[in-house]
Amino acid sequence: MSADQPVLKRQLAHEIVHVLSGDAPNTVLEEGLASYFAVHYGDEYAPHAEHPNEQKYDEAFTAVTQLLERCPTVIKDLREPPCSIDKISAGEIRELCPDYPGDFNRLVSKF
Repeated sequence: MSADQPVLKRQLAHEIVHVLSGDAPNTVLEEGLASYFAVHYGDEYAPHAEHPNEQKYDEAFTAVTQLLERCPTVIKDLREPPCSIDKISAGEIRELCPDYPGDFNRLVSKF
């Protein structure tokens, strides 16, 4: 962890999402949410698709942003009763947010 306050804020915003998942490998949904939180709550810059190290993060961030633009409470709704993010299925997302323009299966695939 960084001692630099802005960097620490971004890291905490990102990592807190990982606490909401089990020990399973990260999904695109989880990593996209972590990036979304870092951008929106940690004042992080959005990942850049043209940067090779950030391309996967950009894709996940974009997918989650599109999901939350159409269904702002979908993650909260999917976690009731409390369940980890890695247990959310494509069918559950589709049921709550049928207007999502992306690939539901991609959201729940391994990152």
